[in-house]
Amino acid sequence: MAEEDITKMYEQLSESVAKEDYNNILNISQKILNKDPNEAEAMQCKIISLINLSKTKELEEFLENKKENNKIAYAYSLYVNGKYKESIEFLEKNKGSNGNIRNQIETLLAQNYNKLGNFKNSYEYYKNLILEKKEELENE
Repeated sequence: MAEEDITKMYEQLSESVAKEDYNNILNISQKILNKDPNEAEAMQCKIISLINLSKTKELEEFLENKKENNKIAYAYSLYVNGKYKESIEFLEKNKGSNGNIRNQIETLLAQNYNKLGNFKNSYEYYKNLILEKKEELENE
């Protein structure tokens, strides 16, 4: 019965995602997470709906204990709540990631530094991202 309930909730979630009904996405994903807190897809839906609904404090609170598995979302929640230094510290500790995640981390670092008025660091991150993208395009 419980398995069936989650299946039905995922069907409702899928319909809400198609309609971009973020309030309903938030409600359904929370119901799923109440039944199983480890449901990754429901967790992602909740994160995305909180971002789209501009519920930044709630997003930060939700991700506090999940930040290692949701690094970008957690750092973003700090950023949108004006906690630029905390966001930078967290991102600097997690810079070692590869590929797209590293680019996201560096973009968010540049944005944080920009908000703090540290334009030199912001410029360096943006410059590195542009040069890396240019190199990728040349290789293609």
